[in-house]
This record gives sequence, structure tokens and C-alpha cells, in this order.
Amino acid sequence: MARNSPFHRQDPLLQTLESKEFSQLDTAQFKLRLAEVTSDAAERDAELERLRTLAETLVTSSKTGDVRRVKDAMERLERAWKRLHDTLGDKRKEAGTREEQTSRFVGIFADFA
Repeated sequence: MARNSPFHRQDPLLQTLESKEFSQLDTAQFKLRLAEVTSDAAERDAELERLRTLAETLVTSSKTGDVRRVKDAMERLERAWKRLHDTLGDKRKEAGTREEQTSRFVGIFADFA
């Protein structure tokens, strides 16, 4: 399969999360953009479930010949989906850490003001 096929392209949501621009957002913007990406990912969960159902139907059908390509495609999709959710979890932790650090900084700054 060609490397530029949709199965080998990086997910746009993952690209957003891993981008330099995303990392450079201030805490409030970071959290807002993270919430948007999380919402987009949640909407795509239903699409993934539909693909799982269709793939299972193809794999179990007696009319389907070689099912290896379907299984391979679903395995790649599942790995990509897991990577997206793992990255979302990491970014949620980062958002919490950023918020905590900002609160500490504001507290320290208030003590000196």
C-alpha cells in the first residue's frame, strides 16, 4: 500500500496535538483547544465503531475472499486511534500541570505585590 494512502497519513487531530503551535499556546488557549480536539475525537468514536462493525461483517462473510487487507487496515486504524487517545491523555495531564504552575506563579506574584 502506498505510503501516502489515507492509512499512512497522520491524523489531523494528532497533528494538532503534537504541533509546536499547540505546545506554545498559553494555558487558557491550550485547555480550550484541547477541549475542541477532545470533542472532535469523541464525535469520531461513532465512526470508528461503524468501521469496526463493517470490517467484522466483511471478515465473517462467506462471500469475502482474502480478508488480510481488511484486518491489516483495522489494526492500523486501532493503533492510530490508541495513539490519539494516549496523546489526549498526556495533553490533559499537561493542561493540569500548566494550570497548577500558573496558580502557583500567581500566588507567588501576589505575595510580592
